Amino acid sequence: MKQFKSGTGKDESHVGFRVIFGTLGILTYLVRLYYMRRGSESGQTISKTREERFTMPLLSSISVLGTIAGLVHVFAPQRMRWAALPTPTWSRWVGVGLGIIGLPLFAWTHQALGKNWAMALATKEEHSLVSSGPYRWIRHPMYSVIFLQQLASLLLSANWVIGIAGLGISVLCVARVGKEEGLMTEEFGDQYRAYMERTGRFLPPMMLQANVFGPLVEGATP
Repeated sequence: MKQFKSGTGKDESHVGFRVIFGTLGILTYLVRLYYMRRGSESGQTISKTREERFTMPLLSSISVLGTIAGLVHVFAPQRMRWAALPTPTWSRWVGVGLGIIGLPLFAWTHQALGKNWAMALATKEEHSLVSSGPYRWIRHPMYSVIFLQQLASLLLSANWVIGIAGLGISVLCVARVGKEEGLMTEEFGDQYRAYMERTGRFLPPMMLQANVFGPLVEGATP
């Protein structure tokens, strides 16, 4: 097998990175599948939604393309070599670390949401305002973890096609935030406004100074 050489002169297509990449991808999929089934077993139906017609199909399409690129990267890396990035080995190990951190956080956010979780931007019958787990400090920890996982995938795979798919998913997640907070404000009123005042949007407010990273920690109502 031909080797792709980075500036470090090391083999950047080492099978170990592909195995880790594939394993993390499978485990992430299993976590999502488990909580999708739990949500469907709750029997609750959607009561309100603000999901635009094109958003979910677009998000699903990008996810499928990213998954296909990931599978090809793992099982037929020679077919994806044209999209390889000349990154140093240490950055791929950073990706491994971020991916390992992201997996339990991904499960934690799903566990905290419980039966409230839905793929679409919607509230369910008997929907409750979750303020436990990571939601104690962050309004959208699911998106924060998704950003982390997409960055991990880019660094670990060193592949710009996978990176672009991750960027597309992240952008669509950010685009949903305003509508999601509007929906929650409509559903819970002052209770959600008070919740917004004490939480950060994507990061805990105590981690960063608002004058530098205001959009990440602001608690203002939409």
